[in-house]
Amino acid sequence: MSGSRRYRPFEHYLLPPTHFEQLTEKQQTRLAVNSDAEAYLAAKQQEILQKLTALQESIGNVEGTLILDEKGYLHLPQLEKAVPEEVERLKKRVYALLPHLPLADLLLEVDAWTGFLRHFTHLTSKDAPVGTQKLEQTAFLLEYFRDEALKRRILVGLNKGEALHALAHQLLFGRLGELRDRAFEDQMHRASCLHLIMAAIAAWNTVYLTEAIATLRKRGEDIPEATVAHIAPLGWEHIHLIGNYHFAPPSGRSLENLRPLRLQGEEESA
Repeated sequence: MSGSRRYRPFEHYLLPPTHFEQLTEKQQTRLAVNSDAEAYLAAKQQEILQKLTALQESIGNVEGTLILDEKGYLHLPQLEKAVPEEVERLKKRVYALLPHLPLADLLLEVDAWTGFLRHFTHLTSKDAPVGTQKLEQTAFLLEYFRDEALKRRILVGLNKGEALHALAHQLLFGRLGELRDRAFEDQMHRASCLHLIMAAIAAWNTVYLTEAIATLRKRGEDIPEATVAHIAPLGWEHIHLIGNYHFAPPSGRSLENLRPLRLQGEEESA
């Protein structure tokens, strides 16, 4: 739409061609892809051949890579559980120490730490080169089939993604958990609010989980950082997500004056 900043043509969001040409001449585009198509294709072809050769040599010889069965079929072995058993036990203990509170109080407390609510006002007052994608995907899959460490990193990322999705599902209970706004802008507002609440919960959980772990360590417990790294700050069992929301200013809550942990149950089980 001519003259509109919100609905202007997509090309207007891009760098002007003359500016991009100047950056290209000075080699300042900061693009990871070679601007010369023939050079890029040659380099990518060489990379794929090298990875294909490495994968072929690793079949049946490197743990975690592809296995060739007696019928000539390739199989990718399932990864063993990478999360130590003690992680789940510690996760339950530290989350049980967290204070219980309504969602509104959590948001106000995070606002007291960060001031993020000051930036809000009331609403009422792809096309990518297919060939390039396939080349990149092929190179990635060849590396994935051969590299067990890469597969484990991806598995950890998938687990975190599932945890995020579970939290989002718990929060998006209004309107049967569906985005029913017709306008794309309204849908983006609702999705952005959901992500903001998830970020606030993660921030609050991180602060209080850190406090809970520090308390256990002060009591003489040995809690390795490698174990703590597996505990995601995305739990919600201690948060009252439904009910009446009262946005009353918090009484002196700050990072130096946190809520007391729920230590009674921990002391009784000790």
